[in-house]
Amino acid sequence: MKPLLRLLYTLAVYLATPVILMYLAWRGVRHRAYWQRWRERLGFLRQQPLPGGVWVHAVSVGEVNGVLPLVRQLQQAYPERCIIFTCATPTGSQRICDVFNPTMLGTAPSAEKSAAKRSDNDQSAEPERGQVYHCYLPLDLPAAQRRLFAQLQPTLLVVMEAEIWPNLFFAAQRHQVPTVVVNARLSQRSADGYRRYLPQARMALESAAAIVAQTEADARRFVNAGAHPEAVSCSGNLKGDVRLPDDVCQRAYALQKQWGGERCVWMGASTHEGEEAALLAAHRQLLATNPSSLLMIVPRHPERFERAVALSLQAGFQVACHSDLKQLSANTQVLVVDAMGVLVEYAAAAQLIFVGGSLVPIGGHNPLEPAALGKAVIMGACHDNARDLIRLLCEAEAACVVNNAAELSEIVVALCGQPERLQSMGQQALAVAMAQRGAVARTCAVIERYLD
Repeated sequence: MKPLLRLLYTLAVYLATPVILMYLAWRGVRHRAYWQRWRERLGFLRQQPLPGGVWVHAVSVGEVNGVLPLVRQLQQAYPERCIIFTCATPTGSQRICDVFNPTMLGTAPSAEKSAAKRSDNDQSAEPERGQVYHCYLPLDLPAAQRRLFAQLQPTLLVVMEAEIWPNLFFAAQRHQVPTVVVNARLSQRSADGYRRYLPQARMALESAAAIVAQTEADARRFVNAGAHPEAVSCSGNLKGDVRLPDDVCQRAYALQKQWGGERCVWMGASTHEGEEAALLAAHRQLLATNPSSLLMIVPRHPERFERAVALSLQAGFQVACHSDLKQLSANTQVLVVDAMGVLVEYAAAAQLIFVGGSLVPIGGHNPLEPAALGKAVIMGACHDNARDLIRLLCEAEAACVVNNAAELSEIVVALCGQPERLQSMGQQALAVAMAQRGAVARTCAVIERYLD
């Protein structure tokens, strides 16, 4: 029965492959990086990493940021092993490149590097301390996954959060590579779907050597979805261990001076289509009671930067952009952060943060990041990806949940008129974030079983 189910899943992936490739090409119309490195999407590499490395997969920029503390800890604990970092999006890839300057496996080595390697064959077989390789994770096709495992030759596969790809997990099992799912989360809806309608995902969970869940509730759902109970544990949220830049406060203060010092500033972080309109409507109502207020909009995807600017201008606001901060002044009403990697410094300069992907059916992005900055949090009702964290924040009176754009406007106006309440919410949010610390050490303790 199991071989038949695997065959049916693989057939479905093959049939969907042209559609997936067309979707990536369509995304490339706005974000040209999707038109690059197509060979990697099918598992073809031009270089091979040094064998015996730790393969870490994080789908996009949020997951990459979340797993960074774990990767750094692994580099310190196992300097003899290289790190192979995969992701699925250009924004995730850019973040990996910014942090590690990795060796790109999808590009041919330069002539200089090839000559150096040929002249130093003895040392070329030994991994370099902290060496990181990078490529895209291919589509979940058996041939592509087998090809990738043969080229990467990893010792361990570490998968971040909810990336359950059956053929990836089956290929790891076939190559006798243990799979550890870290910071694992699973909504009740997904767990029910795995159990009732997706037996291939259930079999993939059965093949995992270990699943380190964010919460006890996630751990129970993984067991109910098919994971072996003895393989499942709980560590807390890795994103609680993300270190803020040492100079984040100074950079935030510099921004505050540029836009006029004491202003009521709130942010829409990681927004999606449909959410900017709701934010702008709420900001219009806020300006009626607090004329000096400033709204910062940070779209989730770079291809939507121009769209956010256009919507703000069409709504009649005075608009500035991160790409041209000379426009930023005390008269600016909306600031569009049209760059990647600068969210933290802008969030540190706000008093209230709406976490995107939650007014539209995305599932919500990570509320722990604004909480770690000591900021009051608002989320929409579509927050399945962060349900347990939002419950903790709401119980601590550090967050509010809204069901629609009208409720968003109401709560923004109410909170921005109560600076003492905003400050109290921020302090409670920071306390919740601090309680999540220690997940990296607990996760590393699990991983060590398969590396030592």
